[in-house]
Amino acid sequence: MGNMCEELVLIEIIKYLLNKNETKGTVSNIPEDFDWTKLLQIAVRHNVGNLPYHILTLLPKSVQPEEKIRSYMRKLAVQAAVLDIKQQAEEKELFRAFEEQGLYCMPVKGCNTKRYYPKSEYRTMGDLDIL
Repeated sequence: MGNMCEELVLIEIIKYLLNKNETKGTVSNIPEDFDWTKLLQIAVRHNVGNLPYHILTLLPKSVQPEEKIRSYMRKLAVQAAVLDIKQQAEEKELFRAFEEQGLYCMPVKGCNTKRYYPKSEYRTMGDLDIL
């Protein structure tokens, strides 16, 4: 099986998670011999490695990855959630410090866009962009 199948499933996962509140669908068309390792390699390369974990409970046991891969997926999701919490705390602290000094600032890029995601940890950031 080529990467195309894994890429399409990853796109379907992202689409489902981002539209979760508006759709009744689920992630489908995952063959029983699906290569979860390849999917995770692609997801990590595109900085969305934390997302596949969030659909595991929707999948039949027959297509779920083995425990070792599920554990790795869980680790990526937890790391993203922890980083999100840390970044939110740092953002609040920075804005408080700027305000204390009478400095105007504006969050840009990920700081703003992550608020539009169903869960803010879905939008990972390497840093906080502030103008």
